[in-house]
Amino acid sequence: MNVRTGFTRAAIGLITAGLLLTAAVPAEAATYAYDGKDSIATGCANDATTKATSHLHAGNDWSRAYVELRYSVKCHTAWARLSNAYGPVPFEFTGGSALIHRNSDGKEYKCGLVDEADTTCYTAMVYDKDPITSSAYGEDHDWSLRHWVSAWTSPY
Repeated sequence: MNVRTGFTRAAIGLITAGLLLTAAVPAEAATYAYDGKDSIATGCANDATTKATSHLHAGNDWSRAYVELRYSVKCHTAWARLSNAYGPVPFEFTGGSALIHRNSDGKEYKCGLVDEADTTCYTAMVYDKDPITSSAYGEDHDWSLRHWVSAWTSPY
């Protein structure tokens, strides 16, 4: 092997190692104009549609609670809404919660039921214009089933 070939192979090895290290570093979540904002206060909820719905479950036990992936065409935003869930029971269990997750960079916002009478909550928004997608997650302690139930929606 001559010096030039050895140098070329060493350079390729260093470049490859650098690319592998770069790929292993997680990307920072982007922040867009509507990220973290309230869909009602901004008016984005005015044209909202439900793009995906999932009933919460554990195995074959299906809850009455469900999580929705809501979307605004005007704002290009998505958020999660938990409905028909159980509020917390003091000193026993926390209430249900919902999470919006932007799939491209992992940006997330969560809401939770804080009062026994609560049955619904919705998260702050994330930007979600194609090709970016988001998914919604919900969880709840279903008192009729006597255990925790959860579900993800399909992405949109």
